Amino acid sequence: MPPSAARVKERALQLGFDLCGIARAHPLEEARLDRWLGQGWDAGLDYVRERREERLDPSRVLPGARSVLALAA
Repeated sequence: MPPSAARVKERALQLGFDLCGIARAHPLEEARLDRWLGQGWDAGLDYVRERREERLDPSRVLPGARSVLALAA
């Protein structure tokens, strides 16, 4: 049985992360990503633009993925 979102978030906090977000691993709308990049939200991190296709569709990174975790410390 997969862990619940609450358990995943609780464990992330136990491991020292300050924030934990969970999102579905579905493809993004190209226009939305382009707006995000155009507004500079990538903070000059070249790899974000270089790996645009992976950002558009998480299944290109991990086929079969159902969720994406975003962690911040």
